[in-house]
Amino acid sequence: METWKLVAFYQRQNLPIAALGRFQEVVKRYDRSTHTPEALYRLVELNLNLGILKEAQASAAVLGHNYPKINGIKKHTNFLKTPTNSLKLIIR
Repeated sequence: METWKLVAFYQRQNLPIAALGRFQEVVKRYDRSTHTPEALYRLVELNLNLGILKEAQASAAVLGHNYPKINGIKKHTNFLKTPTNSLKLIIR
């Protein structure tokens, strides 16, 4: 998929916003693809890194609901606040 090559380029160039857009494109345009769970996971990571917490939580909820058994992801995908008030993604 050409989109994956672009995402890899954006990540190497440290362009997280561009990568974010491509991952969103995968989820929207190729929702039945085998790449969708990884795209959702990467959306969670990027959104957390960018401080976009609501979007990270939304992607995590979709990931946990639609793909509970892929790559060890269970139904319980939670965000927990640490004592330093940063959010940590816990995948059980």
